[in-house]
Amino acid sequence: VALESGEPLQAPPRSLESDSLALVVRAEAYLRVGLLEKALQDCEQALSLDPEGAQALMVRGEVHLRMGHFAEAVQDCDLVVDREPSCVSAHAVRGEARLRLGRAEEALMDCDWALAHGRRAAAVLAVRGEAHRHLGSLREAICDCEEALRENAACAEALGVRGQARLDLGDMEAALADLSRAIEVGRSHIAGAATAGMLPAPSSSTATSLTFLARWLVARAEVQVTLHNYAEAIQDCSEALSLQNSAPEVALARAVRGEANLLSGNWEAALADCDEALSREPADAYTLAVRGQANLLLGNREEAVRDTDEALDICPKLEYAARVRDRAWSQLRQA
Repeated sequence: VALESGEPLQAPPRSLESDSLALVVRAEAYLRVGLLEKALQDCEQALSLDPEGAQALMVRGEVHLRMGHFAEAVQDCDLVVDREPSCVSAHAVRGEARLRLGRAEEALMDCDWALAHGRRAAAVLAVRGEAHRHLGSLREAICDCEEALRENAACAEALGVRGQARLDLGDMEAALADLSRAIEVGRSHIAGAATAGMLPAPSSSTATSLTFLARWLVARAEVQVTLHNYAEAIQDCSEALSLQNSAPEVALARAVRGEANLLSGNWEAALADCDEALSREPADAYTLAVRGQANLLLGNREEAVRDTDEALDICPKLEYAARVRDRAWSQLRQA
Protein backbone atom coordinates (compact mmCIF):
# COMPACT_ATOMS: atom_id res chain seq x y z
CA VAL A 1 0.00 0.00 0.00
CA ALA A 2 1.30 3.43 -0.91
CA LEU A 3 0.27 7.02 -0.57
CA GLU A 4 -0.83 8.91 -3.72
CA SER A 5 2.61 10.51 -3.76
CA GLY A 6 4.10 7.07 -4.20
CA GLU A 7 5.74 6.99 -0.71
CA PRO A 8 5.22 3.77 1.24
CA LEU A 9 3.10 3.81 4.35
CA GLN A 10 5.16 3.70 7.57
CA ALA A 11 4.37 0.78 9.88
CA PRO A 12 2.68 2.06 13.00
CA PRO A 13 4.89 1.96 16.12
CA ARG A 14 4.45 -1.22 18.12
CA SER A 15 2.94 -0.91 21.57
CA LEU A 16 5.26 -2.06 24.34
CA GLU A 17 2.43 -4.19 25.70
CA SER A 18 2.39 -6.16 22.44
CA ASP A 19 6.16 -6.61 22.17
CA SER A 20 7.32 -9.54 24.31
CA LEU A 21 11.04 -8.81 23.89
CA ALA A 22 10.64 -5.18 24.95
CA LEU A 23 8.62 -6.31 27.95
CA VAL A 24 11.40 -8.70 28.96
CA VAL A 25 14.00 -5.95 28.62
CA ARG A 26 11.92 -3.67 30.83
CA ALA A 27 11.30 -6.48 33.32
CA GLU A 28 15.03 -7.05 33.65
CA ALA A 29 15.58 -3.33 34.20
CA TYR A 30 12.96 -3.36 36.95
CA LEU A 31 14.62 -6.42 38.47
CA ARG A 32 18.02 -4.71 38.60
CA VAL A 33 16.62 -1.78 40.59
CA GLY A 34 14.55 -3.98 42.90
CA LEU A 35 11.07 -3.21 41.53
CA LEU A 36 10.08 -6.83 41.68
CA GLU A 37 6.30 -6.57 41.38
CA LYS A 38 6.62 -4.51 38.21
CA ALA A 39 9.21 -6.93 36.84
CA LEU A 40 6.88 -9.84 37.51
CA GLN A 41 3.98 -8.10 35.78
CA ASP A 42 6.07 -7.51 32.66
CA CYS A 43 7.24 -11.13 32.62
CA GLU A 44 3.67 -12.37 32.88
CA GLN A 45 2.61 -10.09 30.03
CA ALA A 46 5.54 -11.21 27.88
CA LEU A 47 4.71 -14.87 28.49
CA SER A 48 1.07 -14.28 27.60
CA LEU A 49 2.33 -13.11 24.21
CA ASP A 50 5.02 -15.80 23.84
CA PRO A 51 4.43 -18.71 26.23
CA GLU A 52 7.62 -20.45 25.06
CA GLY A 53 9.86 -17.43 25.61
CA ALA A 54 12.97 -18.63 27.41
CA GLN A 55 14.18 -15.08 28.17
CA ALA A 56 10.93 -14.18 29.90
CA LEU A 57 11.01 -17.42 31.87
CA MET A 58 14.60 -16.77 32.90
CA VAL A 59 13.88 -13.26 34.15
CA ARG A 60 10.72 -14.42 35.90
CA GLY A 61 12.68 -17.20 37.58
CA GLU A 62 15.15 -14.69 38.97
CA VAL A 63 12.31 -12.39 40.06
CA HIS A 64 10.70 -15.29 41.91
CA LEU A 65 14.04 -16.01 43.60
CA ARG A 66 14.36 -12.39 44.80
CA MET A 67 10.77 -12.48 46.07
CA GLY A 68 11.37 -15.67 48.02
CA HIS A 69 9.16 -17.79 45.76
CA PHE A 70 11.75 -20.53 45.56
CA ALA A 71 9.59 -23.37 44.21
CA GLU A 72 8.34 -21.12 41.42
CA ALA A 73 11.92 -20.07 40.63
CA VAL A 74 12.92 -23.73 40.27
CA GLN A 75 9.93 -24.40 37.99
CA ASP A 76 10.83 -21.51 35.69
CA CYS A 77 14.48 -22.50 35.54
CA ASP A 78 13.52 -26.11 34.79
CA LEU A 79 11.58 -24.87 31.76
CA VAL A 80 14.53 -22.73 30.63
CA VAL A 81 16.96 -25.64 30.94
CA ASP A 82 14.56 -27.82 28.93
CA ARG A 83 14.62 -25.23 26.14
CA GLU A 84 18.19 -23.98 26.53
CA PRO A 85 20.29 -26.68 28.28
CA SER A 86 23.45 -24.55 28.13
CA CYS A 87 21.92 -21.53 29.92
CA VAL A 88 24.38 -20.79 32.72
CA SER A 89 22.04 -18.31 34.42
CA ALA A 90 19.28 -20.89 34.70
CA HIS A 91 21.58 -23.33 36.49
CA ALA A 92 22.90 -20.59 38.80
CA VAL A 93 19.47 -19.26 39.76
CA ARG A 94 18.03 -22.76 40.15
CA GLY A 95 20.99 -23.71 42.34
CA GLU A 96 20.29 -20.90 44.76
CA ALA A 97 16.53 -21.55 44.76
CA ARG A 98 17.14 -25.24 45.48
CA LEU A 99 19.46 -24.31 48.33
CA ARG A 100 16.79 -22.08 49.89
CA LEU A 101 14.39 -25.03 49.68
CA GLY A 102 16.87 -27.19 51.61
CA ARG A 103 17.94 -29.20 48.57
CA ALA A 104 21.66 -28.67 49.08
CA GLU A 105 22.91 -31.62 47.01
CA GLU A 106 20.93 -30.51 43.95
CA ALA A 107 22.07 -26.94 44.53
CA LEU A 108 25.65 -28.13 44.55
CA MET A 109 25.21 -29.86 41.18
CA ASP A 110 23.68 -26.74 39.63
CA CYS A 111 26.47 -24.52 40.94
CA ASP A 112 29.12 -26.98 39.73
CA TRP A 113 27.56 -26.89 36.24
CA ALA A 114 27.30 -23.11 36.18
CA LEU A 115 30.89 -22.64 37.32
CA ALA A 116 32.20 -25.20 34.83
CA HIS A 117 30.43 -23.58 31.88
CA GLY A 118 30.57 -19.90 32.78
CA ARG A 119 32.88 -17.45 34.45
CA ARG A 120 33.81 -17.90 38.10
CA ALA A 121 31.10 -15.58 39.45
CA ALA A 122 31.59 -14.65 43.09
CA ALA A 123 27.90 -14.99 43.97
CA VAL A 124 27.66 -18.51 42.50
CA LEU A 125 30.81 -19.53 44.38
CA ALA A 126 29.25 -18.17 47.57
CA VAL A 127 26.06 -20.17 46.99
CA ARG A 128 28.12 -23.30 46.39
CA GLY A 129 30.05 -22.55 49.56
CA GLU A 130 26.79 -22.33 51.47
CA ALA A 131 25.65 -25.64 49.97
CA HIS A 132 28.93 -27.23 51.10
CA ARG A 133 28.37 -25.83 54.58
CA HIS A 134 24.85 -27.26 54.77
CA LEU A 135 26.29 -30.64 53.76
CA GLY A 136 28.95 -30.43 56.48
CA SER A 137 31.88 -29.87 54.10
CA LEU A 138 33.20 -26.87 55.99
CA ARG A 139 36.68 -26.73 54.46
CA GLU A 140 35.20 -26.83 50.95
CA ALA A 141 32.79 -24.07 51.97
CA ILE A 142 35.68 -21.88 53.10
CA CYS A 143 37.64 -22.60 49.89
CA ASP A 144 34.66 -21.56 47.74
CA CYS A 145 34.20 -18.36 49.73
CA GLU A 146 37.88 -17.49 49.48
CA GLU A 147 37.75 -17.91 45.70
CA ALA A 148 34.61 -15.75 45.63
CA LEU A 149 36.40 -13.06 47.63
CA ARG A 150 39.29 -13.10 45.17
CA GLU A 151 36.72 -12.31 42.48
CA ASN A 152 34.96 -9.68 44.61
CA ALA A 153 36.51 -8.64 47.91
CA ALA A 154 33.22 -7.04 49.00
CA CYS A 155 31.04 -10.11 48.36
CA ALA A 156 28.85 -10.04 51.46
CA GLU A 157 27.49 -13.51 50.70
CA ALA A 158 30.95 -15.07 50.74
CA LEU A 159 31.96 -13.22 53.89
CA GLY A 160 28.80 -14.36 55.68
CA VAL A 161 29.10 -18.00 54.65
CA ARG A 162 32.81 -18.13 55.48
CA GLY A 163 32.08 -16.59 58.86
CA GLN A 164 29.39 -19.18 59.58
CA ALA A 165 31.69 -22.02 58.48
CA ARG A 166 34.45 -20.71 60.74
CA LEU A 167 31.93 -20.50 63.59
CA ASP A 168 31.04 -24.15 62.97
CA LEU A 169 34.76 -25.01 63.11
CA GLY A 170 35.23 -23.10 66.37
CA ASP A 171 37.51 -20.40 64.89
CA MET A 172 35.73 -17.62 66.76
CA GLU A 173 38.02 -14.65 66.14
CA ALA A 174 38.10 -15.28 62.38
CA ALA A 175 34.34 -15.87 62.36
CA LEU A 176 33.79 -12.59 64.19
CA ALA A 177 35.88 -10.70 61.63
CA ASP A 178 34.08 -12.24 58.65
CA LEU A 179 30.59 -11.78 60.03
CA SER A 180 31.29 -8.20 61.08
CA ARG A 181 32.50 -7.39 57.57
CA ALA A 182 29.47 -9.12 56.00
CA ILE A 183 27.13 -7.12 58.24
CA GLU A 184 28.94 -3.89 57.36
CA VAL A 185 28.64 -4.54 53.61
CA GLY A 186 25.02 -5.69 53.91
CA ARG A 187 24.04 -2.59 55.86
CA SER A 188 25.80 -0.42 53.29
CA HIS A 189 23.87 -2.00 50.42
CA ILE A 190 20.55 -1.57 52.18
CA ALA A 191 21.30 2.01 53.26
CA GLY A 192 22.41 2.95 49.74
CA ALA A 193 19.24 1.50 48.28
CA ALA A 194 17.09 3.34 50.82
CA THR A 195 18.84 6.61 49.97
CA ALA A 196 18.05 6.02 46.30
CA GLY A 197 14.42 5.32 47.22
CA MET A 198 14.32 1.71 46.11
CA LEU A 199 14.79 -1.82 47.40
CA PRO A 200 18.30 -3.28 47.68
CA ALA A 201 19.58 -3.84 44.15
CA PRO A 202 19.93 -7.60 43.77
CA SER A 203 23.17 -9.29 42.90
CA SER A 204 23.16 -12.91 41.81
CA SER A 205 22.24 -13.87 45.34
CA THR A 206 19.66 -12.81 47.88
CA ALA A 207 22.32 -12.41 50.58
CA THR A 208 22.03 -8.60 50.82
CA SER A 209 18.39 -8.95 51.84
CA LEU A 210 17.18 -8.27 55.33
CA THR A 211 16.77 -11.99 55.94
CA PHE A 212 20.43 -12.66 55.35
CA LEU A 213 21.56 -9.63 57.30
CA ALA A 214 19.49 -10.95 60.22
CA ARG A 215 21.14 -14.37 59.91
CA TRP A 216 24.61 -12.88 59.98
CA LEU A 217 23.70 -10.82 63.05
CA VAL A 218 22.49 -13.94 64.88
CA ALA A 219 25.59 -15.88 63.84
CA ARG A 220 27.77 -13.05 65.17
CA ALA A 221 25.74 -13.10 68.38
CA GLU A 222 26.57 -16.82 68.76
CA VAL A 223 30.24 -15.92 68.44
CA GLN A 224 29.85 -13.12 70.99
CA VAL A 225 28.27 -15.51 73.50
CA THR A 226 31.21 -17.90 73.10
CA LEU A 227 33.60 -14.97 73.63
CA HIS A 228 31.58 -13.87 76.73
CA ASN A 229 30.52 -10.60 75.06
CA TYR A 230 26.93 -10.91 76.24
CA ALA A 231 25.83 -7.29 75.81
CA GLU A 232 27.02 -7.32 72.20
CA ALA A 233 25.21 -10.63 71.60
CA ILE A 234 21.96 -9.22 72.98
CA GLN A 235 22.33 -6.13 70.78
CA ASP A 236 22.91 -8.21 67.64
CA CYS A 237 19.93 -10.45 68.32
CA SER A 238 17.69 -7.48 69.03
CA GLU A 239 18.67 -5.91 65.71
CA ALA A 240 18.08 -9.19 63.90
CA LEU A 241 14.60 -9.42 65.44
CA SER A 242 13.81 -5.91 64.22
CA LEU A 243 14.67 -6.99 60.66
CA GLN A 244 13.05 -10.41 60.35
CA ASN A 245 9.87 -12.10 61.54
CA SER A 246 9.97 -15.53 59.90
CA ALA A 247 9.82 -18.48 62.28
CA PRO A 248 13.32 -20.03 61.94
CA GLU A 249 15.17 -16.70 62.20
CA VAL A 250 13.07 -15.44 65.11
CA ALA A 251 13.41 -18.73 67.00
CA LEU A 252 17.20 -18.75 66.65
CA ALA A 253 17.58 -15.07 67.54
CA ARG A 254 15.41 -15.52 70.62
CA ALA A 255 17.29 -18.66 71.64
CA VAL A 256 20.71 -17.02 71.35
CA ARG A 257 19.51 -13.87 73.12
CA GLY A 258 17.97 -16.05 75.80
CA GLU A 259 21.32 -17.69 76.50
CA ALA A 260 23.09 -14.31 76.50
CA ASN A 261 20.52 -12.93 78.95
CA LEU A 262 20.92 -15.99 81.16
CA LEU A 263 24.71 -15.68 81.25
CA SER A 264 24.55 -11.96 81.98
CA GLY A 265 22.17 -12.48 84.91
CA ASN A 266 18.93 -11.36 83.25
CA TRP A 267 17.03 -14.53 84.19
CA GLU A 268 13.49 -13.30 83.59
CA ALA A 269 14.45 -11.92 80.18
CA ALA A 270 16.13 -15.24 79.40
CA LEU A 271 12.95 -17.10 80.33
CA ALA A 272 10.83 -14.85 78.10
CA ASP A 273 13.21 -15.31 75.16
CA CYS A 274 13.31 -19.07 75.56
CA ASP A 275 9.51 -19.23 75.82
CA GLU A 276 9.20 -17.39 72.51
CA ALA A 277 11.89 -19.46 70.82
CA LEU A 278 10.30 -22.72 71.94
CA SER A 279 6.83 -21.62 70.82
CA ARG A 280 8.31 -21.58 67.31
CA GLU A 281 10.83 -24.44 67.55
CA PRO A 282 9.58 -26.71 70.37
CA ALA A 283 12.08 -29.49 69.71
CA ASP A 284 15.19 -27.38 70.39
CA ALA A 285 16.85 -29.40 73.15
CA TYR A 286 19.52 -26.84 73.99
CA THR A 287 17.01 -24.00 74.40
CA LEU A 288 14.92 -26.25 76.64
CA ALA A 289 18.02 -26.77 78.78
CA VAL A 290 18.70 -23.02 78.89
CA ARG A 291 15.11 -22.41 79.94
CA GLY A 292 15.49 -25.10 82.55
CA GLN A 293 18.50 -23.27 83.97
CA ALA A 294 16.60 -19.95 83.96
CA ASN A 295 13.70 -21.61 85.77
CA LEU A 296 16.09 -23.13 88.31
CA LEU A 297 17.74 -19.78 89.01
CA LEU A 298 14.30 -18.20 89.44
CA GLY A 299 13.34 -20.92 91.93
CA ASN A 300 11.00 -22.77 89.56
CA ARG A 301 12.50 -26.19 90.29
CA GLU A 302 9.67 -28.36 88.99
CA GLU A 303 9.59 -26.41 85.72
CA ALA A 304 13.35 -26.85 85.49
CA VAL A 305 12.96 -30.63 85.81
CA ARG A 306 10.24 -30.70 83.15
CA ASP A 307 12.33 -28.65 80.73
CA THR A 308 15.43 -30.75 81.17
CA ASP A 309 13.52 -34.03 81.02
CA GLU A 310 12.09 -32.94 77.68
CA ALA A 311 15.53 -31.81 76.46
CA LEU A 312 17.03 -35.19 77.34
CA ASP A 313 14.18 -37.03 75.64
CA ILE A 314 15.11 -35.18 72.46
CA CYS A 315 18.89 -35.38 72.94
CA PRO A 316 19.89 -37.97 75.57
CA LYS A 317 23.58 -37.02 75.41
CA LEU A 318 23.07 -33.32 76.16
CA GLU A 319 25.29 -33.01 79.24
CA TYR A 320 24.22 -29.44 80.02
CA ALA A 321 20.60 -30.55 80.40
CA ALA A 322 21.65 -33.48 82.60
CA ARG A 323 23.63 -31.19 84.91
CA VAL A 324 20.74 -28.72 85.26
CA ARG A 325 18.30 -31.56 85.96
CA ASP A 326 20.59 -33.02 88.63
CA ARG A 327 20.81 -29.64 90.38
CA ALA A 328 17.02 -29.18 90.16
CA TRP A 329 16.36 -32.62 91.68
CA SER A 330 18.93 -31.97 94.41
CA GLN A 331 17.20 -28.73 95.39
CA LEU A 332 13.77 -30.38 95.32
CA ARG A 333 14.99 -33.13 97.66
CA GLN A 334 16.44 -30.54 100.05
CA ALA A 335 13.30 -28.42 100.07
